[in-house]
Amino acid sequence: MRLAQIVDGVVSNVAEVDPDAIPDFMSEWIETEEAGPGWLWSDADGFLSPDVEQEPTPIPEVISRLQARMALLGAGLLQKVEAHISSSGDVMLQLAWAEATEWRRDSPTIARLAVEFSLSSDQVDDLFRAAGEIRV
Repeated sequence: MRLAQIVDGVVSNVAEVDPDAIPDFMSEWIETEEAGPGWLWSDADGFLSPDVEQEPTPIPEVISRLQARMALLGAGLLQKVEAHISSSGDVMLQLAWAEATEWRRDSPTIARLAVEFSLSSDQVDDLFRAAGEIRV
């Protein structure tokens, strides 16, 4: 029997053992036929070879105000965005920033801010993905 040790979702060790004499320290290791060190593990998908192209995380169409701000904070952009908006003199932009409860990926305001901060479409997508992962 072949068992894999999983650490933070990655196979860190693999060992062949006698199924009738599994050491206690291996009691939580997972049986595998082919996985090796560096392979990925998830309860939903099982073992995944690191060579397999992973599907990108979908881009959320909508994120909450809190998710948006937390993603910007994580990217080191929150203070810059807030300073830019407050000094913009654009009352509509300031109102949107202060009062919107959600942000849509296809929003003209998001597109405008991306241009003003020289963010590529991929970078904005990554911010939305990061925001979508935030659970509170």
